[in-house]
Formats: sequence, structure tokens, C-alpha cells
Amino acid sequence: MRLKILILFRTVKLMRDYKALFKKRAPAYGYGMGEFGFTFFNFFVAYYLMYYLTDVLLLPVGVAAILYSVIQWVEGILMLAAGIVIDRHSARGGQYGPWAFWGSVICAVSTLLFYTNFHAGTTMNVVLFTVFYTLCYVGYNIMWVAYRTLLDPMSRTPAETILNSTAASQMGSLSGVVFSLVGTRLLYGFNTMQSGYTVSAIVYGCLMIGGMSIVRAFTRKRDVGGVRVESEAPSVKELLKSINKQFLILFFSITFVSATNTILPTLLVYYFGSVIGDPTWMRSYLLVITFTSLFGYFISPHLSIKYGKKKTFIFSCFTSSIALTMINFIGSIKPLFILMMIIFTFGNLFSGGMIPVFMNDIAVFNESNYGVRGHAFASSIGGCALRFSQVIGGALASLGLVSIGYSAEAEFTLEMGKRITRLMTFGCVAVLLISAFVFSFYKVEGEALKDAYFKEKAQQ
Repeated sequence: MRLKILILFRTVKLMRDYKALFKKRAPAYGYGMGEFGFTFFNFFVAYYLMYYLTDVLLLPVGVAAILYSVIQWVEGILMLAAGIVIDRHSARGGQYGPWAFWGSVICAVSTLLFYTNFHAGTTMNVVLFTVFYTLCYVGYNIMWVAYRTLLDPMSRTPAETILNSTAASQMGSLSGVVFSLVGTRLLYGFNTMQSGYTVSAIVYGCLMIGGMSIVRAFTRKRDVGGVRVESEAPSVKELLKSINKQFLILFFSITFVSATNTILPTLLVYYFGSVIGDPTWMRSYLLVITFTSLFGYFISPHLSIKYGKKKTFIFSCFTSSIALTMINFIGSIKPLFILMMIIFTFGNLFSGGMIPVFMNDIAVFNESNYGVRGHAFASSIGGCALRFSQVIGGALASLGLVSIGYSAEAEFTLEMGKRITRLMTFGCVAVLLISAFVFSFYKVEGEALKDAYFKEKAQQ
């Protein structure tokens, strides 16, 4: 009887603890629903846009490649413009939340339009796609910058910034799991590919808008409290002057560490097909790294808070580099390869996953020390670094294949397999070590950062 009472008591206590924990973390996961929503859009574009251009719109491969590459640069300019506009103009009902919501609406509607075949001929299809795709990224960049900038009103301390950003990353990983399970079935589940693209665009657009609606509900109170009057808005000149030495260190560190997210996936296709000899292992790889990210984000924020973000960033770069280097010594043993990729993915959480946190930190630091309130502009700089990293990563991967003499028509040899493996692993290691070296000069941390957060929140 006594044992039953003890078990009942502990069960009730555990339920109360979980209820208190959920209540405490609910705002963070409410904020994270935004990333859950727009991650579906990102996967949909990353995996299926090029195929749509070549096999549904029937554009020549060269035209599709040029179109896709040129727009990457336009996206970077639009990202910076979004940061400047959001910092200089409050929206009705909040400083950042309304921008995030209406940006998601523009992005969702435009996604449906650029994934629509108007059967207008090659030239007009290119024109229509370019217009709607550009409009889509006007909306996406406004949404992304405003959403990332909401970290500021949501977070009172550096530790809280980490926890809120990590919650968003967890929700993004969860959406990746869902997409891996339903994305292909939704796209190919209709009589025509166009129908699959149309339905997918509608579903993912609704998820994106729904996610931002939830974000508005959870952040409205703090976001409204941070609204400034127009006379306090920083000028464009002031925003540009905020790009100081620490800002540049952060920009280049983000650019290089994020380049691995383009180099590795690009070359993995060749590695699985030619070295491992089993292209279907890409599916297993994607599931493994997605689940690693999902569970790793429960641990990474606590380690970052305990040991400091700078130390964990640099240490993670070295850990990921060691895991990638070991791939050169395991041959085609699949389980060992997956193990090394788990270690790499877990290490990468501390560097890639901390990007929104670092951007918010430096915005808080600049406001406290130099009086420039440019949080959205800081987020847009981070977004530009991510765009630039895609260009660098893609160039390194493609030029690397040329340098090792790879040709799809040539007979594959064991030596070529080793070259592809070295290119994939050491290419990523090089950019990781460059990133760690550059970041070693970063100074925005410790007590100075805590004081900056305290001063900023005291003024609001």
C-alpha cells in the first residue's frame, strides 16, 4: 500500500514538473512553429525546383542553370533590402511580427504562381517564372528577416536567446522528418506532375502562413512593446556603419561554416553512387542526420550555455573535421560512414545552429555600445552570408570535380573513388578550419554581452 502511494505521489510530482516545464518552454516552441512552417518551403525548392524547370516547364538545362544561379545573387540583395526596410519602418501591431506574417502570405501565393505552368511558350515561361520567383523571395526574405529578428523581443538574456533559437531549430528538424515521409508521396500522388506541384505548393504555403500566425500569437505582447516611433529609426548610413570588425568576423565565419551544407550534399550524390555503390543510401543518410539534429538540439544549448558559444563553435568545427577525415579510412563500410556522419551532424549543430543567436548577440551589442538599433539589418547580413555560402560551396564542389578529372562518361576507377572521397571530406574540412580560425578573433561574448542585454532590455 505504501509503495502504491509513493508511486502515485511521484507520478503526480512528475506530471507537475512536466506541466511547469511545458509552460516555461511553450513560448519558445510557439516561436519555433515559424521555422516548422517555412522549412517545408525550403525543402520543396531545394529538392524539386530544378526538376520543375527542366521536366515540367521544359526549359533547356543551360537556361535553367543560369536562371537559378543569377537569382541567387538577386536574393542576397533582397535580403539586405528587407533588413533595412524592417528596421526603419514599424508595421501596425508590432515591430517585426506583422512583417513576418505578411511576408509569409506573399511567399506562399507567389510559390503557387511560379510552380504553375501557364503554357505560354519558352520565353514567356522564363519571364513569368522570374517575376513570380523574385516576388516569392521578396516575401520570403521579409518573413525570414522579421522572424529571426523576433529573437530580440523574445529573449531577455544570452542564454534565453540560445534556448529560443534551439527550439526553432528543433521544430525545423521535425518538419524535415515530416517532409521526408510525405513530400514525395504528395508530389507524385496525382495524375500529372503539375497537379502534384500545385497541391504541394498550396499545402506548404498554408503551413508557412499557419506557422507565422502561431508565431504572432506567442510574440505579439513583447513585439508590440518594442515598437519605436519613426523618428527613432536608424538611417541607412547608420545601419551600414554598424558593419564593424566583429560583424565582418561573424559574416565570414558563417559563410565558410555554412558552405559545408552545399559542398557535402552536392558530392554525396557521387559518393553514394560511385564509392558506396548504392544510391538508395541517400534516403537512410537523410533520415539519420535529421533525427540526429532533432535530438541533438535538446543537448546543444545546454553545452553552449555551460562552456560558452565561442568555445563550442570552434570545438564543433574541429570535431566535425575529425569525423569527415575518418571517412577516408573506412572504405565502403556503410555503418561506419553513417556513424561518422552522425558525429559530423552533431558537431555541426553548435556552429550552424548558433547563427541566429550570434546575429542577435551582435545586434544587441552594437545597440548597447554604439546606439545603433539595427536588429533586422543584422539578421539580413546573416541571411546574405548563408546565400553567399551556397555560391561558394557550389563553386568549390563543381570546380573540385573538374580538378580531379571526373567525367560521367568515363569508366569509374578505384582511384577516382578515392579522389571524390578526398574532395568531399577535405573540401569541407578546409572551410570548417577557416571558419574556426576566423572566429577565434570574435570578442562579443561573456560579461560584456550580458551587460549589453541588460542595458537593451532596461531601455525597452
